[in-house]
Amino acid sequence: MDAKKLVDFMVAEANFVIPLYQRRYAWQAKHCRRLFSDLMRILQNNIPTHFIGSIVTRTEDERGNNIIIIDGQQRLTTVSLIILAAYNAYKNGLIKSAEDEDDVKYNVNRLLGRKSHKLIPIEEDRIAYDKLFTNDEEAFKQGCGMTTNYQLFYRSIIERGDLTIDDILKAINALRFIPIELSSGDNPQLIFESLNSCGKDLEESDKVRNYLLMNLSQEDQNEYYRNYWHEIERCFDFNESKLSSFIRDYMTVQLRAIANEKELYFVFKDYCERENRSNREMLEDMLKFARIAQKVQNANWGEKAIDRVLRGLAILNYKITMPFFLAFLRYAQLNNISSEEIKEVLSTIESFLARRIFAGKPTNSLNKIFAALHNEVKRGLGKEENALFNYSYSQLLKSALLKKEGLAAFPTDEEVIEGVAQKNIYDLNTDTRYFLFDRLEAGVTLEGTTDTVEKMKNGDLSIEHIMPQHPSKEWKEELGISHGNPELEEEYNKYLHTLANLTLTAYNSEYSNRPFQAKKQGFLTKKGHAYGFDDSPIQLSKYMKTVDKWTLTELEERKKQMQELVLRLWPMIETQCPTPVEDAQVFNFSDDPQTLTGRKPISFSFRSNRVPVDNWKEFLVQVCKEVDKINPEAIPSLAANNHVFYNYKVNNNYDEVAMNCYVPNNTSIETKCNVILNLFQAATLPLGDLEVELQPKDNDSN
Repeated sequence: MDAKKLVDFMVAEANFVIPLYQRRYAWQAKHCRRLFSDLMRILQNNIPTHFIGSIVTRTEDERGNNIIIIDGQQRLTTVSLIILAAYNAYKNGLIKSAEDEDDVKYNVNRLLGRKSHKLIPIEEDRIAYDKLFTNDEEAFKQGCGMTTNYQLFYRSIIERGDLTIDDILKAINALRFIPIELSSGDNPQLIFESLNSCGKDLEESDKVRNYLLMNLSQEDQNEYYRNYWHEIERCFDFNESKLSSFIRDYMTVQLRAIANEKELYFVFKDYCERENRSNREMLEDMLKFARIAQKVQNANWGEKAIDRVLRGLAILNYKITMPFFLAFLRYAQLNNISSEEIKEVLSTIESFLARRIFAGKPTNSLNKIFAALHNEVKRGLGKEENALFNYSYSQLLKSALLKKEGLAAFPTDEEVIEGVAQKNIYDLNTDTRYFLFDRLEAGVTLEGTTDTVEKMKNGDLSIEHIMPQHPSKEWKEELGISHGNPELEEEYNKYLHTLANLTLTAYNSEYSNRPFQAKKQGFLTKKGHAYGFDDSPIQLSKYMKTVDKWTLTELEERKKQMQELVLRLWPMIETQCPTPVEDAQVFNFSDDPQTLTGRKPISFSFRSNRVPVDNWKEFLVQVCKEVDKINPEAIPSLAANNHVFYNYKVNNNYDEVAMNCYVPNNTSIETKCNVILNLFQAATLPLGDLEVELQPKDNDSN
């Protein structure tokens, strides 16, 4: 079916009726910005046609006075809002036209209606839509999508500064759609449901595949699919969800910032167009990274020492580390980095993650850390990919990690020692417990067992409380708490779920709450002999072979042994690499706002956009404006409820951050942070998308 000009459809002598069974106009600001961006790209690159999908219609009567819009109302309504916003801006003298006023009016009326408005939304939207034609903001119906998006387009057209209404109409003239007209016998409700409710939503990977293959010749489609896309899919066992996750990680590497999962297709598309990379180049590059991801996930780099570390990291299942592994290992391939150096880098990352577990550091800051970490290291390697450098990658990596502060800091030995003593292992998720016991059981050499996790998953091994969770009378007598000693009992409980009191066994159910000597020596059951610690091959049970009781003395000694083992497995990192005084420091805004106090901002990054600032006042204002671009409803909503923002200018200490919305600028850093916290929450944006670049402490000024 051939595509048709949207303007040819809109100038038809008919009304476009949105049936009542359809939802209200629901496009969000991000959808409107994308369409407006597409229109600007049409103008800039003189693109003759731009496809916007299909519009499904049914003629209501034989004369064709009313055309029922079964599907496509969101696009048709949004285009009408753009035209109306441009026309009102023209009438208000804010943009110009090369045409006479009467010609402009004629062209707009053909599209939107002469005596009455051609588009007839459902009742609630119709009121707001009709008010927009008055060109009187005081009469507009506030708080609805129609008005909000109209104002967004109005503001965007004006702020461009170089647009004419002729430009807007020219860009819209390039829009094409597929017309689907139903016959009178078709049930529009069923058609609408089949178009919008049935079937599985496309995965982001499906959309990316279509983008890369759809516009190629049949011959190229076959070649690209067979040689590239099919091989990429094979790396992820043809699992669409895994493939979408990889594409997100791949884009995070390319953008040096976390790609938005829900907007992944558009992020990918914008990147390809901005970088002007051909489809073949993208597919070739993606395949190289996909093969690296496959090796990381399968712990199969091909070197025993490297695979051992990758295996531990795979067990830990921190997917947010993948962007760093992709970037570093691709860099290692291109620069022939030695296997020993690769192992040192991966071991450093493992130590960082393991020590954070015991130190109780949250994981919500790790995504930003690993998205930017490779590029932090590369800044020390020189501008060229093959530059000679004085320090190895691993040394520069350690320097980058040691420079981090607050919740992102590399945990100290003191933090780890305290964590081993106090950490409730049962508070950790299953993957983390697998990781810890696998590595603790294997020990510090490469000769240790490598099947601990498999045995734990199969039920052949399980975690054993040496002192049981529910001590028997015999246990209580041995512990000295049989006659009631609350303080002593509390002391024992501190150890209950810590490493000091835990090991692995194949006889967990048999051991139950039997006395320590029974667990140590073994005993007969109806099923056979239950072997004790004395005969156990489990390395974590070695100490229990050397003692005859299990009291505070033995628990304290085992605690020390576990602390020493943890520090040997995951040692504190050291580096001779100096920290340049001139280096700026980047903090994720979700890490720890307290680290911002007493520091001066240089810039902030939000969704891959870097905005320079000179002070915290400018930082607050510019962040608010960036958020307003994405969600123009958030700040007006907060201002209407007097949540820090105001819908009038109180005095000169208030700055406008959205249309008729102001924020105080003479507040403390802490207050400014709270304003941003509230704003991000209202705008339903992840705070982790915001990073601030600070001057080094030595260069900070008050």
